[in-house]
Amino acid sequence: MRVLLVPTRWESQPVLGRLPGAMPEPGWDVPAWRTGDLLIVEPGIGPEPTAALLPRIEPLQPRQVWLFGWCGGLTPELGVGDLVLAEATITSAGTGAPASRLPHQPPDSLVTQINRIAESLGRRMIVGPVLTSGKVLSSVEQKRDGAATGAVAVEMEAGPLARWAVACSLLFVHLRVVLDPLQLPLPPTRLPTDRQGSVTARDLLLHALTHPTEWPALWNLFHQARVARRAMADVIAALTQPGGLLDPQAAGLRN
Repeated sequence: MRVLLVPTRWESQPVLGRLPGAMPEPGWDVPAWRTGDLLIVEPGIGPEPTAALLPRIEPLQPRQVWLFGWCGGLTPELGVGDLVLAEATITSAGTGAPASRLPHQPPDSLVTQINRIAESLGRRMIVGPVLTSGKVLSSVEQKRDGAATGAVAVEMEAGPLARWAVACSLLFVHLRVVLDPLQLPLPPTRLPTDRQGSVTARDLLLHALTHPTEWPALWNLFHQARVARRAMADVIAALTQPGGLLDPQAAGLRN
C-alpha cells in the first residue's frame, strides 16, 4: 500500500477529480478514499492533525508515504503553479529558536520523473528544503524570515510525518505546488475555514465585508488558488496514469 496525504478540501478536490475510481474508506475520523493500491487521506490543516493520524497509518505498514498539497514560495524564482520537491524538512520551535533540519533525499529516479512531469506541464521544479510552520506566513517579511532558515518553500503539515517516516525507514515523498509566491502576501486575517480547509459562501462574504482592506489580497488568492488547483490536477493525473509513480494498479517505486 501507498498512502497519499492531501491536507485540505481545497487541495483534495482537484486530486480526487482525477481519480474517479477512488471510493470513501470507512472507519476513519477524517476523510479518506481508496483506489487500488493507493489510500488518500485528508488530515486537515497544520502539524497537529498530521501527528494525530500517524497511529492510524503505522499499522497499515505502507511502502511509501506521499504528502501533496500547495505551499508558499520562499525564493523569487518560484511562481504560482510551480513545483517543489522536498529533500529535507526544516522545523523551528519559534522566534529566535534554532531551526532543525531532517534530510530525506528523494531517489534520483523519482526526481527525474517528477522533473519530466513539470517540464511537460510548463512548470518550474525546485528540489530543496521545505519549512514546516505552525502558523501561516502571510506577509512578505514573514516569508523572508522563513527563507532565512534555508527553506525554498513553507507549508504546515510535513514535520511530524517526516520524522515518523525517516524513523521507520519509509520512502517519504513531499511534493508541493506553489500557491503564494514570495512577493505576493496573503490576506493578513485568516479566512474562516474549518479544520478541512472549507469555508461557506456566507462566511467568506462576511469576511470580505468586514475586512475591506483585504480585498486585493483576497482577489489575488482566489486567482492563485485556481492556478494552483489546476496544476495539482495536472500533476496528479501524470502521477497516477498507467505506469506512473502513483499508478493505483501498480506496485509503484520502491525504496
